[in-house]
Amino acid sequence: MSAWHDILHRDVADPATVGRGKLPARAEATWSDASRWTAVLDGGWRFHWTPRLAQAPEGFERPGFDDGAWDSVQVPGVWELQGYGTPYYLAYRFPPALGTRGRRRGTVHPRDTPTGAHRTWFTMPPDWTGRRVILHFGAVKSALHLWINGVPAGYSEGSMTPAEFDVSALLRPGRNLVAVLVHRYCTGSFLEGQDMWWFSGITRGVRLTAEPAHAPWDVAVEADFDAVTGDGLVALAVTAGAGRCRAVLTDRCTGGVVARATADLAGPVTAMRLAVTGAAPWSAESPHLYDLLVEVVHGDASWRSTRAVGFRRVDIAGAQLRVNGRPVVFHGVNRHDFHPRRIWDVPDDVRRTDFAMMKRANINAVRMSHYPNPAQVYRLCDELGLYVVDEAEIESHGVRRRGIPGDDPRWHPAVADRIERMVRRNRSHPSVVMWSLGNEAGDGDAFDLARRTVLALDRTRPIHYEGDTDLRNSDVLSLMYPTPDLEQRAGEGRDLPITLRQRALNAVAADHKPFRAAQYADRPVMACEYAHAMENSLGNLAEHVDNFHRYPNWAGGFIWDWVDQTIDVDLPDGRIRRAYGGDFGDTPHDRYFCANGLVAADRSPHPALAEVTRVYQHVVFTYDGAAVTLHNRHSFDDLSGYLLRWRADRHGDRAGGGEHSDVRVPAGEARRIAVPAMPTGATTLTVSLVHRAATGWARAGDEQAWAQFPIGPRVAAPLPDRPDPDPGRSWELRRSRGLVTLTRGRRGMTIDTRAATVSSLRWDDSELLTEPLRLNLWRAETDNDRGLANFAPALAALSGDRRWRRATHRVRGRAATTGSHGDTSTVTVRLAVPGVTGSLTAATSGPHVLLTLDLVPGRPLIRAGWTGTFAAGLTHVDYYGLGPHETYRDRNLGARLGRWSSPVTGLPHSYARPQENGNRTGLDWLRLTGGGHTVGFGRVEGEPFEASVRPYTQQQLATAEHADELPTSGPPTLSLDIAQRGVGGDLPGELALRDHARLPAHRRYRLTVAVAWDSQ
Repeated sequence: MSAWHDILHRDVADPATVGRGKLPARAEATWSDASRWTAVLDGGWRFHWTPRLAQAPEGFERPGFDDGAWDSVQVPGVWELQGYGTPYYLAYRFPPALGTRGRRRGTVHPRDTPTGAHRTWFTMPPDWTGRRVILHFGAVKSALHLWINGVPAGYSEGSMTPAEFDVSALLRPGRNLVAVLVHRYCTGSFLEGQDMWWFSGITRGVRLTAEPAHAPWDVAVEADFDAVTGDGLVALAVTAGAGRCRAVLTDRCTGGVVARATADLAGPVTAMRLAVTGAAPWSAESPHLYDLLVEVVHGDASWRSTRAVGFRRVDIAGAQLRVNGRPVVFHGVNRHDFHPRRIWDVPDDVRRTDFAMMKRANINAVRMSHYPNPAQVYRLCDELGLYVVDEAEIESHGVRRRGIPGDDPRWHPAVADRIERMVRRNRSHPSVVMWSLGNEAGDGDAFDLARRTVLALDRTRPIHYEGDTDLRNSDVLSLMYPTPDLEQRAGEGRDLPITLRQRALNAVAADHKPFRAAQYADRPVMACEYAHAMENSLGNLAEHVDNFHRYPNWAGGFIWDWVDQTIDVDLPDGRIRRAYGGDFGDTPHDRYFCANGLVAADRSPHPALAEVTRVYQHVVFTYDGAAVTLHNRHSFDDLSGYLLRWRADRHGDRAGGGEHSDVRVPAGEARRIAVPAMPTGATTLTVSLVHRAATGWARAGDEQAWAQFPIGPRVAAPLPDRPDPDPGRSWELRRSRGLVTLTRGRRGMTIDTRAATVSSLRWDDSELLTEPLRLNLWRAETDNDRGLANFAPALAALSGDRRWRRATHRVRGRAATTGSHGDTSTVTVRLAVPGVTGSLTAATSGPHVLLTLDLVPGRPLIRAGWTGTFAAGLTHVDYYGLGPHETYRDRNLGARLGRWSSPVTGLPHSYARPQENGNRTGLDWLRLTGGGHTVGFGRVEGEPFEASVRPYTQQQLATAEHADELPTSGPPTLSLDIAQRGVGGDLPGELALRDHARLPAHRRYRLTVAVAWDSQ
């Protein structure tokens, strides 16, 4: 390498070098005339990529350099999606270029460091001369060297937070060159192993602002609320600046001025105070904001800026986390700031969509996992009302056991810098209620320093760190993926030992820690991550949330996580592939572990979001036959902004309804509201809380909470059926070479007694079955089904679930008996199935045939039922059961009992990696229609059944690796089950089912359904 390259390499290779010429962090505010004094540099930049630092074009930073042969890339953007280099998705490991073992631990070698040289020109207006010109990079990954007009201007690490440089002295009127060398890796990368894609580039916007020389560098706002007196106090810390400063506080709702203050700016920091009597407090439930105008007058010049202010106080008392003197429980979610095409340059409207969806889903808190977010995110949380756990960009998951950052003083400057920048930039936001020192970065002296750094800047918020082994630095006990049993132990204040299994996992990648009861007796408990939502998952959520509210010391938790991190790839046929790890030729990779969201990358909701919406709702309903009781779990909201609506149904048909306009219930209390007597024959009562008026996230009339109650014992809803088309006709039974055929008029059903299938279903000359209806004991594996094979694919061959797939393919009929009594004809086939004893029976009953499946397994089941493919013309499905979305036995609280209708193509749910999907539980009947025919199944004996209908077979589903590989318009394949096991979700990538979600061995599984088929 040349001396020029060597100088650059020293920066990226030294853990203690975190920046040069980089300005201190500050709060972002809106200032007057900003558009006049701002130049946005986003767009096409000249670009040259090299696979190693030594090949970076020396001298490219000079204005006279010829970049005519260079390409162009879009800024902001990541260069890997513009044709340069390889993206990696890794959950906790590091890309091959980063040394993690032995002497290479924590090192970056120049031959392994791709670089991107960027150049752009801008024209500086003449009136910018004499002003303070700041060059702002929203984010650059992972490090940058900056030159202005060929002169070195600075260096920066910390790839998810802004970097600002004062370039005033380096600019000249007219054209100016900005040259940036972006390094894909630096030693800071070892603090950025955050379970996300490894991309590179100038990833967020770039702008120049020309600020008045007398303007303050920063205005920090601390707005305290006294819940006893109801008064508020705003404390301002104005950094630098010159002149007379005036502060005016205005109520955003009323427009009235509530406080003023003035001061002469003198010294490094000037303090100002504004007192407000009878302040309206800010909380996630009532995010009341004030607007603070700060004006600085210096001679004839003035500078004005505005920012939002919310009065609130966060503290811990009696092992409870409190806001404004009242305990709060986080109904939270972790969120990566991610877009499937623009990656970390997320459009403003998408971010607003995210937080509005969260509010509608009763989410009240968001953890910035695992880095501070752009300023707009905090403004939205202030405005809409979301508690924020703001997290420093410190995660060394793959090397945390190897002393990074740990006790190694070389890494301490980076830790302190990242903490300080987070706090300085975001401390003025009322939504930020807790600081987090990082995630999965081990423990050690580095976090003693991190805590001291926070406290030197802000003492108004608790500090969180899950990696704290002895709670010397964390004000809360933070647990990661606790089981309900562990939550109960923590709620009861007992010792929290770790199991032998957890010790074994610690040897691989986990970090389970034991705690004694005395260590956390005075601390709130929270789950910084729980309820892993990877694709078809999130079973058993309610048990966790019930624990959060059962035990006073629980402060709630944060689901992992909000949005899938899949990449949109356009296919030649116009479809979009949701790409995950390994789809870009990247090795190593962690495949689909990037798809953990409650919503897909395009923000379409996964079915799990409906479960969250119901389980997270802040009002719990009970019904005693005469009245509904509303139990208000809010900390502040008295429900006066809602109406209560009720509806009675008779097997899906509306039988009555009404509305109550007065539902005021003080926070934390309950109220009983009488409802009229239910109409005769009503089967369900549904109650809803709906918004009286529009809010920032909901329309008037939108539902925020609901419940449904049965009226009397559940009686199976009758299968809709036409009048008997062949009245007076009798069934005929014929046997021939292992086939038994039942015929009545135009209807015919054939049982293959050797294969133990329904091999034919006919109406006149039309065959309605294209593949036999056969016993089905397996499913296309969910991610959780795969268990350890998610981490080590070679272990898939050892899965016990595969035995049920083999058993399904080996089903045969052992013996068959037939008989007739009056108009009833019966055929019974004893099943020969490895691991199961059972039988299949078909018996005529009026115009229908009753199919009975009776099984006793010798080991726990995945599912027990039938599957078969029907005629392509049957394109529509109606059913009575839980809907309208996908449900499973451990994830169905967000669904309502009713009659639902959908095209076949609308019933499956598309996950990034195809897997079991589209199931419906609690069914009394299901009917396929279309092409002039109908086939229905109605429950006669047994518990409500489960079913899915998809335009592809289970085999196709099991072999596809991406959703775009599945047919979208094939003949419908029905899976009709006595039961199917749950999907789990307590632990990442593990099934971990609770007892109610299992199908245990040695018990009887039996279901009888009436089969009706006809012309439409």
